[in-house]
Amino acid sequence: MVNGLTFFIPAGFLALALLAKLPGIRKKWNDPLLRSVGWMLLVAAAVLVFAAPPTIAEVNDLTGVPNFSAPLVYVLLTVFSAACIRLIVNWQYGEDPAYVRRATLWWMVSYGLIAVLIIALFVVGDAPVERLRDFDPYYARTPYIREMILLYLLAHSVASVLMTVLCWKWSRLDINRWLRTGLIMIVVGYSLNLGYDVCKFSAIGARWAGHNWDWLSTYIAPPMAAVSAVIIPVGFVVPLAGQRFAIMRRDWSAYRQLAPLAQELEDLKAGGMVELSRTDPSLRLTQREADINDAILTLHPLLDRNLRDRAYATAQEHGLTDADASAVAEAVMLIAAKQERARRQQAKTKNANTATLPEPQDLAGEPPRHLLRISRLLRHPLVAELTRAPSAESSTV
Repeated sequence: MVNGLTFFIPAGFLALALLAKLPGIRKKWNDPLLRSVGWMLLVAAAVLVFAAPPTIAEVNDLTGVPNFSAPLVYVLLTVFSAACIRLIVNWQYGEDPAYVRRATLWWMVSYGLIAVLIIALFVVGDAPVERLRDFDPYYARTPYIREMILLYLLAHSVASVLMTVLCWKWSRLDINRWLRTGLIMIVVGYSLNLGYDVCKFSAIGARWAGHNWDWLSTYIAPPMAAVSAVIIPVGFVVPLAGQRFAIMRRDWSAYRQLAPLAQELEDLKAGGMVELSRTDPSLRLTQREADINDAILTLHPLLDRNLRDRAYATAQEHGLTDADASAVAEAVMLIAAKQERARRQQAKTKNANTATLPEPQDLAGEPPRHLLRISRLLRHPLVAELTRAPSAESSTV
């Protein structure tokens, strides 16, 4: 059972990772990258489950065919290799769908033919003695079964070399840390896969030479395969999860930074600012930006460009940078417009003639970064100082 746990525990980990990804895969089913990740996690978990000695014995008993599990596991390993290649193609060349389709088709057909040959060689071969742990070296000199073993190992080795070289090459490029971490993990995982292949080839070669190195295939290779089957999928998932985490952190930060501006304009929206979700930072940020822009549009007729220009000049005189001076000036213009709106509502002069007001400055189309700067500088002492003077002047209008 201990041997089974060596396989079942990492398989359970991969199954949990797949369950965590399923909502996103269902939501974005048209995304080939997400589908490839899901397929790869599923096949990796299946490889570990069916390669466990207890499962091998159970499958053999259920089918009544000695060593039926051997071609089953070899086919799953072949499919796993193809799934990883498919994922790396989607990952690296996702911006060229036509190339992705051609490359994916080529690799899928190639490894599909290998899977068919594995099954065919097992059918025409003869493996009557059940071997749960040392099938490869035991049948290393059996016609057709020998070719079946070599075929799956060669297919596995080609994928391992390809993935190791490509991922190592890409990890040396100027990329973000999440992607580099994922690529290095994939390199480590496929290096273990190459170690697995070396152990298997060595044990088989020793049998051909009349020696017994079965321990390499029986005791060293399986743990290496089990560890690599976890590291490789995690390596693929890390960049996606890391990117998602970075986006969430950025959105939460922007959401918090917009709080002063949202609070300042809150009473301009009927019912106050609405929060659609407590868990999705992107949705909350989008809603807050929309509410702020709606409030700015409400103030649009009262925005005073001349006031903004005067405030901008004053802010520059106080040593602020151009960007900060612009943000201070627009904060002054917004607060002054809000104050004017409140006075007009109190005086019941909603229909007052605004044609003599200076041409308004439309802030609703400003990029979020500028809104963040306005929100950050909203409580700057200059804003309070410059909004007092316009209040007294505007009361005489």
